[in-house]
Amino acid sequence: MFKMLVGHSVKEWFRLKSCEQRTVNKQKISNGESCTYAGLFAGAVGGAQSEKAFKQIIAYFQPQYVIDTGAIYGSEALARLRCVESEGLGPAYWMSYLNTVELRSKLWGRMLDQALDFLRYVNNPHFCVSVNASADIASSIGWAEDLVCRVLEYQLDPHSITVEITEDISCLDESKLAESIKYLRLCGFSCAIDDFGTGYSSLHRLASMEFNSLKIDQKLVHQARKCSKGKKILSHTVDMARDLGFIVIAEGVETEEDLENVTILGCDVAQGFYFSKPVTAENFICNFSSSMDG
Repeated sequence: MFKMLVGHSVKEWFRLKSCEQRTVNKQKISNGESCTYAGLFAGAVGGAQSEKAFKQIIAYFQPQYVIDTGAIYGSEALARLRCVESEGLGPAYWMSYLNTVELRSKLWGRMLDQALDFLRYVNNPHFCVSVNASADIASSIGWAEDLVCRVLEYQLDPHSITVEITEDISCLDESKLAESIKYLRLCGFSCAIDDFGTGYSSLHRLASMEFNSLKIDQKLVHQARKCSKGKKILSHTVDMARDLGFIVIAEGVETEEDLENVTILGCDVAQGFYFSKPVTAENFICNFSSSMDG
């Protein structure tokens, strides 16, 4: 049991951090208002106002914790569409409008810049930030070389950055993706398969590409809470990943039961609303700076 592994004090610490985070929540907006903001973004993103539209994409950061110790591991940079006096809109409202490689590349660049700014401000060599990249834009050695150059410009350690290859878009040339991942790994970056268990993720990528981290999709985590079959699937997935030497990150940890499940099954890192929702860089620093000291 999780209680036996890390004790009540760490759980209580997680709860206190969650309470701290909730004090800075902004007002939520209605579905109608959300669609209005998304529609305005859609109308601008592909035209002359594209640059201004992408400036409305803000990086929110969600903390990740080492399960065994409760220490902060890092954070994931998550894209949100800025809304006046309210929480940002998640990609479900607007990602479908980024329907070309060019537009998705612009999103990647926007998020990377904010993630690197955040890392430079944190200035902690033990803190890691994850940034998402769709498989189609990552399937280019030029893209990988550009990433290395950007990190060098910021004078940051590549070991502090994890590139998560998202699985919502298929990759037509797996060999080029494998080349990019290999290059990034040689340069010191961590590379993760995101949302494993859904989308276009496959066992082939585990076997043929040099990823070193596996992010288990939240649907598998939630299914393990609901039925024994789901728990068995999650258990075998974790066992396989650990046997291959991967760092195993469970996302979508929302309840105490979720945390106990991923702990018992042997995940290394946990992320989800149980600890904190995604917050702005400013609020992240305010809430978690003491956890990142040292």
